[in-house]
Amino acid sequence: MNQIGDAGGAPEGLERALESLRGESEVAQALLGLSAALAEVRSVSETLELMVAQVPPLFGAGRGFAASLDRAGATLGISAMAGYDDALEGILLHPSGQSGLLAPLRSAVGGREPVFLRGDDPGLAVLRPVHELEALLVLPLARAGVDFGVLAIEFTEPRRFDSMDLALARGVVHQCAVALTNARQLDLLRGLREFGLRIGRRLRLRGVAEDITHGAAKLLEADAALLYFADPAATRLAPSKLVPVPSWLPPSLGRLDLTAPPWSRLIRGESLSSTEVASAEGMTGSELSVLAAPILTGRSPILGAVVVVFRGPRTLRREDGEALNVLGAQAGMAITNARRFERQRRVARHLQAG
Repeated sequence: MNQIGDAGGAPEGLERALESLRGESEVAQALLGLSAALAEVRSVSETLELMVAQVPPLFGAGRGFAASLDRAGATLGISAMAGYDDALEGILLHPSGQSGLLAPLRSAVGGREPVFLRGDDPGLAVLRPVHELEALLVLPLARAGVDFGVLAIEFTEPRRFDSMDLALARGVVHQCAVALTNARQLDLLRGLREFGLRIGRRLRLRGVAEDITHGAAKLLEADAALLYFADPAATRLAPSKLVPVPSWLPPSLGRLDLTAPPWSRLIRGESLSSTEVASAEGMTGSELSVLAAPILTGRSPILGAVVVVFRGPRTLRREDGEALNVLGAQAGMAITNARRFERQRRVARHLQAG
């Protein structure tokens, strides 16, 4: 397993110079074609499907897959694949068939550089009899600067890689990163629309609370989401009793003090990320990441807050905070409507009983 180095030294002779120019032109044309294919903004899943169909042929390969790795790099999640028959697809999806792939995939993600396996590479020797391949190219995938997964390209014939392959691979990595970033933006917008439509149909407060926590976790791909309600004086936030609180969360998330930084910023309508709550015990380091947004109404300083929690480090982008703020605003309207509905039901029952 290795990475191809850049070609050094100036070209010697006219023929070598022309060959280099032809190679650069081919790379540019291939990247131009890929850019046109990825120009239309799609969902993340649709974009990955397009990548596994479009990228392998650029390198002369007939099959490839996109995958993500868990935090420990021990489990492979296949997101999309193209060019596999039923037998090879079954091998790729089975844990025993994935074990030999983990090392090169981890190397690509960790180094953020294309990884090439060829010839007598020990890693390829493990894969060759199981996956029926003679070379492997692994491209790291990122989204808004954050590691997302890999795009693996498998070759059924022996393949030599040169500096032009490296240049093409790096160009593909860049274009895929742009496409995935745009796709994530589209997914956020669609997710917020779907959340608004779903929660707008809820009339009972418990159903609203469940939809808020489930919708927030799904929207930001978090491990958990918490719904908090403020006390009458708007000095503290406590988790709602309408939805369960995961047992693995630290005690520091049990009560949030709105009278002191950083949580006091929620009253001003600002979202908070892990870096801004660094002084809170149990909410920093590599074990936990959080993002919080207020739930505001026009009649009181703050109704509550939505807090999403990620196990392990997570780079949170500006658009994540903006999306959670929008979700918080939608949640505020739904909670207000649900409380109004339940008050009316109580009054109606009281009048019927009287």
